[in-house]
Amino acid sequence: MPHILGVIHPPGYAFYTLLAKAWQTLVPVGSVAYRTHLLSAAAGALTVTLVYGAVRQLTPPAWRGLRAFLPAVSAAFSLAVATDLWQHASHANAHIVTVTLAALGTFLLLRWWRLETTAPPVPLSTNGEEERRDMEAPLHVWRGVGVR
Repeated sequence: MPHILGVIHPPGYAFYTLLAKAWQTLVPVGSVAYRTHLLSAAAGALTVTLVYGAVRQLTPPAWRGLRAFLPAVSAAFSLAVATDLWQHASHANAHIVTVTLAALGTFLLLRWWRLETTAPPVPLSTNGEEERRDMEAPLHVWRGVGVR
């Protein structure tokens, strides 16, 4: 259905339909069905990568060597061998794109948090008071993202 921009069923997975159509247009490999399956596989691989990145954001900066990478590698490997992930990533499926977007949102929020906690406080007034910005705005933005 994404090939003709048709509605699959109500609610129709509009975001997935547009994303799959763009993918089918930009990736000229094989048949339309093969390209759509390839989108799901790429989304699954990207999800594993984003989980690695999210856990790396939680790793204390003072940790060095294997100790710094082991938690992120363990989390990514656990997801990479999970049958549920590849059950959805091995065929054209809107659910894997939803999981990828959730992982992307988590990674971006953690990255933003990491940058905010390592950056100097932002002056909010001219009288010298300084405060760190809270996470209210990005959380509201991410909560408002609807994919299904």
